[in-house]
Amino acid sequence: MGILEKYFKSTHQEVKIPFVIEQDHCLHCGNCLSVCPQGAVEKISD
Repeated sequence: MGILEKYFKSTHQEVKIPFVIEQDHCLHCGNCLSVCPQGAVEKISD
């Protein structure tokens, strides 16, 4: 706990923004897998 946190209440709030992969633009290269900060993208085989 930092010294300021001892005296001030945090007002930080996480905002989740939905993300949609445009299938018409997807090249199926898998580059999005490594850059997704939430790990929410997975590659499935057909």
